[in-house]
Amino acid sequence: MTLSKTLKVIIKIFFTSILFPIKYLVKKGNIIVLSGPDSYSYCDNCRHLYEHLSTDKSIRVYWYTDSTAVKKHLKSINHLYISKTNILRLIIILLRTKIMINSGTSYINLFGIIDNPFTYKICTNHGSGPKLEAEIMTSKLLKALKKFDYLNYPSIYTVNKLGKELYKLPKNKIISLGYPRCDGYFDSNLISNSSKDKYILKSILKDDFDIKSKYIFYTPTWRKNNNTFPLLGMQGFNYEKFNKWLDDRNIYFLFTSHLNITMKGVNNSYKRIKMIDRGHHHLLDTNSLMMEIDILLNDYSTTSVDISILNKPQIFFFPNGNIYSEPDNPDKIKSGILFLDYYRNLIPGDEVFNYTDFVEKLGNIIANTNEYLSKHKDSSDKLLERYLYKKPTYAGENFKRFIHDLMR
Repeated sequence: MTLSKTLKVIIKIFFTSILFPIKYLVKKGNIIVLSGPDSYSYCDNCRHLYEHLSTDKSIRVYWYTDSTAVKKHLKSINHLYISKTNILRLIIILLRTKIMINSGTSYINLFGIIDNPFTYKICTNHGSGPKLEAEIMTSKLLKALKKFDYLNYPSIYTVNKLGKELYKLPKNKIISLGYPRCDGYFDSNLISNSSKDKYILKSILKDDFDIKSKYIFYTPTWRKNNNTFPLLGMQGFNYEKFNKWLDDRNIYFLFTSHLNITMKGVNNSYKRIKMIDRGHHHLLDTNSLMMEIDILLNDYSTTSVDISILNKPQIFFFPNGNIYSEPDNPDKIKSGILFLDYYRNLIPGDEVFNYTDFVEKLGNIIANTNEYLSKHKDSSDKLLERYLYKKPTYAGENFKRFIHDLMR
């Protein structure tokens, strides 16, 4: 261990010991802290819940971040945040925090301050769909989940299949309040304005932005032991050929990388094919962006469930699809992926297998959008019924009422 690492360990042990009795003695206030999947991202359920709760003046709501861009944005809208750049303020606020909310498997817990019986820990969850990492069954992850006082599952199916059956959570830990990130999907004015103005696409593409263009958004998800850009595994695909096809039709193809990986084989030099680098776009929120795009290309990501509410066309490309297609198969679980359902029976769009098939079906979607959506409506409805919902649940308000009940 290097000297700097040794010093960090010593400092952590020292402050954890000093603050251990204090975290039990300090009275908790009307303080709520939310955070993203990492300290630089501003997205997902927690972002939308944070913005909703911040309108309630009876509580003090903070976002935890180390991103300069996020801090600047929150200052501009007069919202509260905490950061390690002011460590003393961070410690004081965490000591007084009544409710800590995160969308993943962990929460900001500097020096173990939040691990006390007087601070409620809530997990909104960050996605709902058939695909899960096989590692969910490991004791490490199950232990992390059980540190939360409440875990949110958005449908009866996910409550039973995930919360009760798979995770074996006690009934009193399971809540079903909806996904705040999807509330806007039932707001027709917001959807219309987003589709018309495309503020996020403008901020990403800058001078290349064209309001008359069509926009395809690709959301490849995590795959064990394979971080290569998945389209490189599509037979017949190459960047130059695809860029020309897009350019001839005034289409842009944008994609993101999963937060936990650095994608290999990405070539960002083409005008029409662009990776949205989360390292430079800390304010990127996928759900908000999906209101602006025209077509979603997906593999196993839960974006396919969310965007089904918006009734936008989807198309699917499955690298190693035969490995990942079956649920509960021990041989398949070794691949690192577990499915709750036969995913290919649920996808609300056509599956493509090679480049020719891919561009032909994209062209067909653009030319016959309503016909394509009608073809896949039953699958879309079934996916929503199982993993999310088809009608508004007002998740932000549900969480606000739940939080006020906890604070009494």
